[in-house]
Amino acid sequence: RPVDYNHIPTAVFSLPNIGTVGLTEEDAIKAGHDVQVFESRFRPMKLTLTDDQERTLMKLVVDAKTDRVLGCHMVGPDAGE
Repeated sequence: RPVDYNHIPTAVFSLPNIGTVGLTEEDAIKAGHDVQVFESRFRPMKLTLTDDQERTLMKLVVDAKTDRVLGCHMVGPDAGE
């Protein structure tokens, strides 16, 4: 049977790190899902007591009808982890 690559996480250990799993917003719409997107920008907990102002972007792609998470995408410190 064919492999479903949608559930295999991908990490790019660049500066900043990139981590992704599941469908992108565009792919979810093409697949016919009623998409709702949640975005958050925050300082990672390990940086809160430092002068480092680096932030992380996290984006969740959710099916609005079922509340099922279709994809999660992050850019920032340790996002690849």
